[in-house]
Amino acid sequence: QVLYLFKHWSIESMSGFVNFVKRTRDGVRSKIQDFSTDTEAPSPYPTVMTADSMKTKVVYDGIVLTSIDVKASPTDENPQRVTFSDKTNGSTTDKDAVFIHNIKEIAREGEGYGTLVDFEATVLSPSEAVAMIEAVEDESGKPKKALFCIHGFNTSASYHLADCLFAKPKFTKVQLIPVIWPSEGEGSYFKYREDRSYSSAAGKALQSMKGPLNSLSCGTSIVCHSMGNRVFRHFSDPEIDFDNIFMVAADVPSDIFNQRFIDGGDEEWRKHGLNIKGMLKDPTEGKIHVIYNENDVKLIQSSVMNLGSRLGAVPVNFEKRFMRDVVHEDLKSCIVNVNASIDEGEVHERMLYDKRNDHCYHFHNKTIKYYDDNA
Repeated sequence: QVLYLFKHWSIESMSGFVNFVKRTRDGVRSKIQDFSTDTEAPSPYPTVMTADSMKTKVVYDGIVLTSIDVKASPTDENPQRVTFSDKTNGSTTDKDAVFIHNIKEIAREGEGYGTLVDFEATVLSPSEAVAMIEAVEDESGKPKKALFCIHGFNTSASYHLADCLFAKPKFTKVQLIPVIWPSEGEGSYFKYREDRSYSSAAGKALQSMKGPLNSLSCGTSIVCHSMGNRVFRHFSDPEIDFDNIFMVAADVPSDIFNQRFIDGGDEEWRKHGLNIKGMLKDPTEGKIHVIYNENDVKLIQSSVMNLGSRLGAVPVNFEKRFMRDVVHEDLKSCIVNVNASIDEGEVHERMLYDKRNDHCYHFHNKTIKYYDDNA
Protein backbone atom coordinates (compact mmCIF):
# COMPACT_ATOMS: atom_id res chain seq x y z
CA GLN A 1 0.00 0.00 0.00
CA VAL A 2 2.86 2.35 0.83
CA LEU A 3 4.48 1.46 -2.50
CA TYR A 4 1.21 2.17 -4.30
CA LEU A 5 0.97 5.63 -2.69
CA PHE A 6 4.58 6.38 -3.54
CA LYS A 7 4.07 5.43 -7.20
CA HIS A 8 0.96 7.57 -7.51
CA TRP A 9 2.31 10.55 -5.61
CA SER A 10 2.25 13.23 -8.28
CA ILE A 11 4.82 15.88 -8.97
CA GLU A 12 2.21 18.38 -7.79
CA SER A 13 1.94 16.54 -4.46
CA MET A 14 5.69 16.51 -4.03
CA SER A 15 5.86 20.20 -4.89
CA GLY A 16 3.11 20.96 -2.38
CA PHE A 17 4.99 19.07 0.33
CA VAL A 18 8.22 20.95 -0.39
CA ASN A 19 6.37 24.26 -0.23
CA PHE A 20 4.83 23.23 3.09
CA VAL A 21 8.30 22.48 4.50
CA LYS A 22 9.58 25.85 3.25
CA ARG A 23 6.62 27.70 4.78
CA THR A 24 7.19 25.92 8.09
CA ARG A 25 10.88 26.78 8.01
CA ASP A 26 10.18 30.42 7.18
CA GLY A 27 7.57 30.55 9.93
CA VAL A 28 10.06 29.30 12.51
CA ARG A 29 12.67 31.80 11.30
CA SER A 30 10.11 34.58 11.52
CA LYS A 31 9.20 33.56 15.05
CA ILE A 32 12.85 33.59 16.11
CA GLN A 33 13.26 37.01 14.46
CA ASP A 34 10.25 38.26 16.42
CA PHE A 35 12.03 37.20 19.60
CA SER A 36 15.21 39.06 18.67
CA THR A 37 14.00 42.53 19.65
CA ASP A 38 11.75 43.87 22.35
CA THR A 39 10.55 47.39 21.70
CA GLU A 40 9.24 47.69 25.28
CA ALA A 41 12.78 47.61 26.68
CA PRO A 42 15.34 49.18 24.34
CA SER A 43 18.93 48.60 25.44
CA PRO A 44 20.58 51.48 27.31
CA TYR A 45 23.80 49.48 27.54
CA PRO A 46 26.29 47.97 25.08
CA THR A 47 26.86 44.25 25.17
CA VAL A 48 29.61 43.20 27.58
CA MET A 49 31.74 41.65 24.85
CA THR A 50 31.96 42.19 21.10
CA ALA A 51 34.17 40.84 18.33
CA ASP A 52 36.13 44.11 18.54
CA SER A 53 36.70 43.51 22.25
CA MET A 54 38.72 40.43 21.37
CA LYS A 55 41.29 42.59 19.57
CA THR A 56 42.61 43.69 22.95
CA LYS A 57 45.54 41.70 24.31
CA VAL A 58 44.34 39.46 27.16
CA VAL A 59 46.11 40.12 30.47
CA TYR A 60 44.41 38.86 33.64
CA ASP A 61 46.33 39.41 36.86
CA GLY A 62 43.67 37.98 39.17
CA ILE A 63 43.19 34.40 40.31
CA VAL A 64 41.68 31.79 37.99
CA LEU A 65 40.70 28.18 38.64
CA THR A 66 41.26 25.89 35.65
CA SER A 67 40.91 22.26 34.64
CA ILE A 68 42.79 22.97 31.38
CA ASP A 69 46.11 21.14 31.35
CA VAL A 70 48.97 23.54 32.07
CA LYS A 71 52.58 22.81 31.16
CA ALA A 72 55.43 23.60 33.54
CA SER A 73 57.66 26.17 31.79
CA PRO A 74 59.87 27.63 34.54
CA THR A 75 62.30 30.50 34.02
CA ASP A 76 64.97 31.92 36.31
CA GLU A 77 62.68 34.87 37.04
CA ASN A 78 59.56 32.73 37.58
CA PRO A 79 60.11 29.12 38.65
CA GLN A 80 56.31 28.68 38.92
CA ARG A 81 55.70 29.69 35.30
CA VAL A 82 53.28 27.53 33.28
CA THR A 83 51.83 27.78 29.78
CA PHE A 84 48.46 26.79 28.34
CA SER A 85 46.35 27.57 25.31
CA ASP A 86 42.87 27.96 23.90
CA LYS A 87 43.97 25.17 21.56
CA THR A 88 44.68 22.71 24.38
CA ASN A 89 42.50 19.69 23.67
CA GLY A 90 39.93 18.63 26.22
CA SER A 91 40.00 15.22 27.83
CA THR A 92 37.34 12.81 29.06
CA THR A 93 39.70 11.67 31.83
CA ASP A 94 40.67 14.97 33.50
CA LYS A 95 41.35 14.41 37.18
CA ASP A 96 42.74 17.64 38.62
CA ALA A 97 42.54 21.41 38.52
CA VAL A 98 44.90 24.21 39.55
CA PHE A 99 44.84 27.84 40.62
CA ILE A 100 46.82 30.26 38.44
CA HIS A 101 47.30 34.03 38.29
CA ASN A 102 49.20 36.72 36.37
CA ILE A 103 47.89 35.34 33.09
CA LYS A 104 49.41 36.98 30.01
CA GLU A 105 48.88 36.48 26.31
CA ILE A 106 52.05 35.41 24.49
CA ALA A 107 50.68 34.56 21.02
CA ARG A 108 47.40 34.47 19.09
CA GLU A 109 45.84 33.40 15.82
CA GLY A 110 42.51 34.20 14.20
CA GLU A 111 40.34 37.22 14.88
CA GLY A 112 37.06 38.24 16.46
CA TYR A 113 35.18 35.45 18.23
CA GLY A 114 37.46 32.93 16.52
CA THR A 115 40.59 34.23 18.23
CA LEU A 116 42.75 31.50 19.81
CA VAL A 117 45.35 32.61 22.34
CA ASP A 118 48.45 31.06 23.96
CA PHE A 119 49.15 32.09 27.56
CA GLU A 120 51.78 32.09 30.26
CA ALA A 121 50.81 32.22 33.93
CA THR A 122 52.05 31.57 37.44
CA VAL A 123 50.73 28.45 39.13
CA LEU A 124 49.69 28.76 42.78
CA SER A 125 49.68 26.20 45.54
CA PRO A 126 46.24 25.79 47.13
CA SER A 127 47.40 27.60 50.27
CA GLU A 128 48.78 30.52 48.23
CA ALA A 129 45.51 30.81 46.31
CA VAL A 130 43.43 30.78 49.50
CA ALA A 131 45.61 33.46 51.09
CA MET A 132 45.37 35.71 48.01
CA ILE A 133 41.58 35.34 47.76
CA GLU A 134 41.09 36.12 51.45
CA ALA A 135 43.34 39.19 51.16
CA VAL A 136 40.84 41.00 48.91
CA GLU A 137 38.79 43.39 51.07
CA ASP A 138 35.69 45.51 50.62
CA GLU A 139 35.44 49.19 51.53
CA SER A 140 34.89 48.38 55.20
CA GLY A 141 38.05 46.29 55.36
CA LYS A 142 36.25 42.94 55.49
CA PRO A 143 37.26 40.08 53.16
CA LYS A 144 35.19 40.08 49.96
CA LYS A 145 33.17 36.96 49.25
CA ALA A 146 34.47 34.90 46.32
CA LEU A 147 32.11 34.38 43.38
CA PHE A 148 33.37 31.64 41.07
CA CYS A 149 32.07 31.70 37.49
CA ILE A 150 32.03 28.69 35.13
CA HIS A 151 31.62 29.54 31.43
CA GLY A 152 29.56 27.61 28.92
CA PHE A 153 29.94 25.95 25.51
CA ASN A 154 31.53 27.75 22.57
CA THR A 155 33.65 29.83 24.95
CA SER A 156 37.42 29.78 24.82
CA ALA A 157 39.54 30.53 27.88
CA SER A 158 40.61 33.84 26.32
CA TYR A 159 37.01 34.88 25.72
CA HIS A 160 35.93 34.04 29.27
CA LEU A 161 38.88 35.90 30.76
CA ALA A 162 38.20 38.96 28.60
CA ASP A 163 34.49 38.71 29.45
CA CYS A 164 35.32 38.65 33.17
CA LEU A 165 37.67 41.62 32.77
CA PHE A 166 34.81 43.66 31.31
CA ALA A 167 32.39 42.48 34.01
CA LYS A 168 34.59 42.82 37.13
CA PRO A 169 34.20 46.60 37.61
CA LYS A 170 30.41 46.14 37.81
CA PHE A 171 30.67 43.95 40.92
CA THR A 172 30.73 45.86 44.20
CA LYS A 173 30.19 43.26 46.94
CA VAL A 174 31.96 40.14 45.66
CA GLN A 175 35.23 39.28 43.91
CA LEU A 176 34.84 37.45 40.61
CA ILE A 177 37.00 34.36 40.05
CA PRO A 178 36.82 32.82 36.54
CA VAL A 179 36.70 29.05 36.16
CA ILE A 180 37.95 27.86 32.77
CA TRP A 181 37.69 24.42 31.17
CA PRO A 182 38.60 23.16 27.67
CA SER A 183 36.07 24.52 25.18
CA GLU A 184 37.51 25.54 21.83
CA GLY A 185 34.88 28.15 21.13
CA GLU A 186 33.66 26.59 17.88
CA GLY A 187 29.89 26.49 17.67
CA SER A 188 29.23 23.46 15.49
CA TYR A 189 26.97 20.54 16.42
CA PHE A 190 29.94 18.17 16.58
CA LYS A 191 31.89 20.55 18.82
CA TYR A 192 28.82 20.77 21.04
CA ARG A 193 28.87 16.99 21.49
CA GLU A 194 32.61 17.09 22.18
CA ASP A 195 32.24 19.84 24.77
CA ARG A 196 29.50 17.83 26.47
CA SER A 197 31.94 14.98 27.04
CA TYR A 198 34.72 17.34 28.16
CA SER A 199 32.38 19.20 30.52
CA SER A 200 31.64 16.14 32.65
CA ALA A 201 35.36 15.39 33.01
CA ALA A 202 36.04 19.05 33.86
CA GLY A 203 33.48 18.86 36.64
CA LYS A 204 35.19 15.80 38.12
CA ALA A 205 38.57 17.55 37.86
CA LEU A 206 37.28 20.56 39.82
CA GLN A 207 36.41 18.23 42.70
CA SER A 208 40.16 18.00 43.36
CA MET A 209 39.91 21.56 44.78
CA LYS A 210 37.47 20.50 47.51
CA GLY A 211 39.92 21.23 50.33
CA PRO A 212 40.99 24.73 49.25
CA LEU A 213 37.42 25.78 48.41
CA ASN A 214 36.10 24.67 51.79
CA SER A 215 38.96 26.39 53.62
CA LEU A 216 38.01 29.85 52.30
CA SER A 217 36.72 31.79 55.31
CA CYS A 218 35.55 34.78 53.23
CA GLY A 219 32.53 32.85 51.93
CA THR A 220 31.99 31.44 48.46
CA SER A 221 29.19 31.36 45.90
CA ILE A 222 29.17 30.17 42.29
CA VAL A 223 27.68 31.24 38.94
CA CYS A 224 27.32 28.70 36.13
CA HIS A 225 26.34 29.78 32.63
CA SER A 226 24.87 27.56 29.90
CA MET A 227 26.89 24.32 29.57
CA GLY A 228 28.87 25.48 32.60
CA ASN A 229 25.91 24.05 34.49
CA ARG A 230 26.73 20.64 33.02
CA VAL A 231 30.28 21.08 34.34
CA PHE A 232 28.71 22.01 37.68
CA ARG A 233 26.36 19.02 37.88
CA HIS A 234 29.38 16.71 37.51
CA PHE A 235 31.32 18.89 39.96
CA SER A 236 28.48 18.60 42.48
CA ASP A 237 29.58 17.00 45.73
CA PRO A 238 27.74 17.45 49.06
CA GLU A 239 31.14 17.74 50.74
CA ILE A 240 31.88 21.02 48.92
CA ASP A 241 30.21 24.13 50.33
CA PHE A 242 28.84 27.25 48.65
CA ASP A 243 26.68 29.95 50.22
CA ASN A 244 24.56 30.40 47.07
CA ILE A 245 24.40 28.80 43.63
CA PHE A 246 23.32 30.67 40.48
CA MET A 247 22.35 28.49 37.50
CA VAL A 248 21.98 30.91 34.57
CA ALA A 249 20.60 29.90 31.15
CA ALA A 250 21.31 26.34 32.28
CA ASP A 251 21.90 23.85 29.47
CA VAL A 252 20.89 20.84 31.57
CA PRO A 253 17.59 18.90 31.58
CA SER A 254 14.70 20.91 32.96
CA ASP A 255 13.70 18.00 35.20
CA ILE A 256 17.05 17.68 36.99
CA PHE A 257 15.38 18.71 40.28
CA ASN A 258 12.14 16.78 39.74
CA GLN A 259 10.77 13.90 41.80
CA ARG A 260 10.33 11.31 39.04
CA PHE A 261 13.70 12.14 37.47
CA ILE A 262 15.55 11.69 40.76
CA ASP A 263 13.61 8.63 41.99
CA GLY A 264 13.52 6.94 38.57
CA GLY A 265 16.62 4.79 39.11
CA ASP A 266 19.94 4.37 40.88
CA GLU A 267 22.13 5.99 38.20
CA GLU A 268 24.59 8.61 39.49
CA TRP A 269 23.31 11.32 37.11
CA ARG A 270 19.83 11.10 38.61
CA LYS A 271 21.20 12.27 41.96
CA HIS A 272 22.90 15.42 40.67
CA GLY A 273 19.97 17.60 41.74
CA LEU A 274 20.23 16.35 45.32
CA ASN A 275 24.02 16.69 45.21
CA ILE A 276 23.66 20.33 44.14
CA LYS A 277 21.41 21.00 47.11
CA GLY A 278 24.00 19.27 49.30
CA MET A 279 26.55 21.90 48.22
CA LEU A 280 24.59 24.66 49.98
CA LYS A 281 26.50 25.43 53.16
CA ASP A 282 23.24 26.27 54.94
CA PRO A 283 20.10 25.22 52.99
CA THR A 284 17.93 27.29 55.34
CA GLU A 285 19.74 30.45 54.23
CA GLY A 286 21.38 29.77 50.87
CA LYS A 287 19.47 29.12 47.64
CA ILE A 288 19.81 27.56 44.22
CA HIS A 289 18.84 30.47 41.96
CA VAL A 290 17.52 29.18 38.63
CA ILE A 291 17.73 32.20 36.30
CA TYR A 292 15.85 31.53 33.07
CA ASN A 293 14.50 33.05 29.86
CA GLU A 294 11.63 31.17 28.22
CA ASN A 295 12.52 32.67 24.81
CA ASP A 296 16.21 31.69 24.97
CA VAL A 297 16.90 30.77 21.34
CA LYS A 298 20.10 28.82 22.08
CA LEU A 299 18.28 26.60 24.55
CA ILE A 300 15.45 26.09 22.08
CA GLN A 301 18.11 24.70 19.74
CA SER A 302 19.65 22.67 22.57
CA SER A 303 16.28 21.15 23.46
CA VAL A 304 16.07 19.80 19.91
CA MET A 305 19.61 18.40 19.98
CA ASN A 306 19.09 16.85 23.42
CA LEU A 307 15.49 15.75 22.82
CA GLY A 308 14.30 17.46 25.96
CA SER A 309 13.63 20.91 27.43
CA ARG A 310 16.41 22.79 29.22
CA LEU A 311 16.36 24.28 32.72
CA GLY A 312 17.41 27.72 31.48
CA ALA A 313 14.23 28.00 29.41
CA VAL A 314 11.74 26.06 31.56
CA PRO A 315 11.66 26.95 35.27
CA VAL A 316 11.41 24.43 38.09
CA ASN A 317 7.82 23.25 38.50
CA PHE A 318 6.46 23.66 42.03
CA GLU A 319 2.80 22.90 41.27
CA LYS A 320 1.37 19.42 40.87
CA ARG A 321 -0.48 19.07 37.59
CA PHE A 322 -1.90 16.15 35.67
CA MET A 323 0.83 14.12 33.91
CA ARG A 324 3.52 16.62 34.90
CA ASP A 325 6.49 16.00 37.15
CA VAL A 326 7.06 18.26 40.14
CA VAL A 327 10.12 19.37 42.11
CA HIS A 328 11.50 16.82 44.58
CA GLU A 329 10.14 17.22 48.10
CA ASP A 330 13.63 17.67 49.57
CA LEU A 331 14.41 20.56 47.19
CA LYS A 332 11.30 22.74 47.42
CA SER A 333 12.59 25.11 50.08
CA CYS A 334 15.99 25.84 48.55
CA ILE A 335 15.20 26.63 44.88
CA VAL A 336 14.22 30.07 43.59
CA ASN A 337 12.99 30.64 40.01
CA VAL A 338 14.18 33.95 38.56
CA ASN A 339 12.57 35.09 35.30
CA ALA A 340 15.21 37.21 33.54
CA SER A 341 12.68 38.72 31.12
CA ILE A 342 10.50 40.59 33.64
CA ASP A 343 10.69 42.97 36.60
CA GLU A 344 9.87 41.37 39.93
CA GLY A 345 9.54 44.50 42.04
CA GLU A 346 12.06 44.53 44.87
CA VAL A 347 13.20 40.96 44.13
CA HIS A 348 15.01 41.72 40.87
CA GLU A 349 14.85 43.92 37.80
CA ARG A 350 14.56 42.73 34.21
CA MET A 351 17.94 41.28 33.23
CA LEU A 352 17.59 41.23 29.44
CA TYR A 353 18.37 44.21 27.23
CA ASP A 354 16.67 44.52 23.84
CA LYS A 355 16.94 40.84 22.83
CA ARG A 356 14.03 38.80 24.11
CA ASN A 357 15.72 35.60 22.91
CA ASP A 358 19.04 36.33 24.67
CA HIS A 359 21.18 33.52 26.04
CA CYS A 360 24.32 35.38 27.13
CA TYR A 361 22.83 37.72 29.74
CA HIS A 362 24.87 36.35 32.65
CA PHE A 363 27.00 39.53 32.83
CA HIS A 364 24.30 42.07 32.04
CA ASN A 365 24.11 44.86 34.62
CA LYS A 366 20.91 43.75 36.35
CA THR A 367 22.04 40.12 36.46
CA ILE A 368 25.28 41.19 38.14
CA LYS A 369 23.29 43.27 40.62
CA TYR A 370 21.25 40.16 41.45
CA TYR A 371 24.46 38.21 42.18
CA ASP A 372 25.81 41.06 44.28
CA ASP A 373 22.61 41.28 46.32
CA ASN A 374 22.17 37.54 46.83
CA ALA A 375 25.61 35.93 46.88
